[in-house]
Amino acid sequence: YTQGWKEHSWRGYDRGNAWLSPNGTGFSQVTSALPNDPYICDQPYVISGNNTDYLPLKYTAYSVTFTESGLPAGTQWSVTLNGTAKSSTSDSITFLEPNGVYNYKVESPVSGGSGIRYIALKATGTVTVDGINLTISIPYETQYYLTMVATPSNGGSVLPQSGWYNASMQVHISATANSGYQFYEWIGSGPGSYTGTNNPATIAMNAPITETANFKILYQVTFIESGLPLNTAWSVALNGTTKSSNTSSIAFDVPAGTYAFSVEPVSGYSVSPSSGTLTVSSNSSQEITFTPVLKAVTFTESGLPAGASWSVTLNGVTKTSTSNTITFMVPVGNYTYTVSSVSGYKTSQSTGTVSVSASSVSAPVAVTYTAVTTPTPSPSTPSNTWIIATVIVIIVIALAALALRRRK
Repeated sequence: YTQGWKEHSWRGYDRGNAWLSPNGTGFSQVTSALPNDPYICDQPYVISGNNTDYLPLKYTAYSVTFTESGLPAGTQWSVTLNGTAKSSTSDSITFLEPNGVYNYKVESPVSGGSGIRYIALKATGTVTVDGINLTISIPYETQYYLTMVATPSNGGSVLPQSGWYNASMQVHISATANSGYQFYEWIGSGPGSYTGTNNPATIAMNAPITETANFKILYQVTFIESGLPLNTAWSVALNGTTKSSNTSSIAFDVPAGTYAFSVEPVSGYSVSPSSGTLTVSSNSSQEITFTPVLKAVTFTESGLPAGASWSVTLNGVTKTSTSNTITFMVPVGNYTYTVSSVSGYKTSQSTGTVSVSASSVSAPVAVTYTAVTTPTPSPSTPSNTWIIATVIVIIVIALAALALRRRK
């Protein structure tokens, strides 16, 4: 062996002798001599049993210890310091380094299994070694993966996107249906997840979570009415939703399923069907028929002789009878009427109006006829001619009687 005994210091080594290997791999052999330092590896030294090295070359280094918190016990993690990487399943990793400034990098993230990871809050940095041992704390934070799914994929969209979230974080989720689809429900898995129909909803990231938004395709169910006057309002309730219209159709958009429906009554009309169930698996329609509810309008006459013929015109329809009643069946509404005249009789109800309501059973109209009285001619006063003729006759008789008496 060869020894250079020049006292020197280099990269943490204090002054002392450098011992060299004959194969040329000794420290001083692979290290260039410092300027003006001709003593390294210059003098051969013969080894014997009486040799003593009173000035050995001494290396001085200090511990740099990285201590983690937040990882489960037994989790492997690593640190790279000054180009050297070390791993451990304990909570600390230690390096020995001489004085100097060094860069470090801590492994981050560290996998904790499916959907779990740990993020170092101080993943990189520098340390300065200056004659003392150092301890660097490395806290880890737990994160869980949130998987967001829309099914079917063309049924709508979900927010937020899938990603990592800090443990215990509250996350708001929402679903938006595409045209022709309807949001139906959330199906959640994992502690803190949500299952139900609220939209939006809130979850707690207590573990890896999957939230699936289910969308259902919508089919159109159209109710088509007939029988109502133009612009008459009507309503239909389907699956808890009521819609009204003054046109002939009302449409609903619903997912496939079986639903109950009911039709609201319209005053003065009966409706068929008024209720029922529909099984929806495609676009469909349901006919609704409204029929006017007819009410009796009865005209009752008094004052005519039995069997006398009389007539009434109501809403353009004329009816004649020889009994004392004439009846019309009409829908709810207001109508004008005319009562016919009867020879020798008169009535004060020759024209009028009658109102027919949905709540009334019938609408009676009384018609009273009164006989027309013809005055009896008074006896005629004798004319003057008749009086004169009578007087002449009397005079003639009187003169004849007087003449007979004279002859006697």
